[in-house]
Amino acid sequence: MDEQEKKSSGFKIVDRRRVDEHGEDRDLEQTEPVKRTPAETASPAREVAPEVSSAAAPEGAADEINFSSFIVSLATQALMQLGQVKPPPGVDLPVDMMAARQTIDIISMLYEKTKGNLDKEEEHLIEEIVNSLRFQFIQKTPR
Repeated sequence: MDEQEKKSSGFKIVDRRRVDEHGEDRDLEQTEPVKRTPAETASPAREVAPEVSSAAAPEGAADEINFSSFIVSLATQALMQLGQVKPPPGVDLPVDMMAARQTIDIISMLYEKTKGNLDKEEEHLIEEIVNSLRFQFIQKTPR
């Protein structure tokens, strides 16, 4: 394969995110596209943010997702929306009661729709999460 064929066989990747890796606003007009060959783009998730995938979960569990971890991630999101848990560093997430209510309602809907299809541990986990989040939401609601 000659040089001309190599250049034309790559992908053109343009990062259009509003913020850079430090959370700072970027000027999208000044960004330069990154050209990569198909071999370089084999695992884009790992190349774009390897620190996120390796730091987010214990070793060996980065690719593992199951019902319990999904429910826990939704619960964490609801707690951040309620202001009970601090968001990750560099992220400013104001308290949003309506978003928290919607997230709690989503978890409640999943609880109702999956009844009879969960094992005892999953059922206990989601039931405890729904009840705890509802209680915390009521406590944070102005009277």
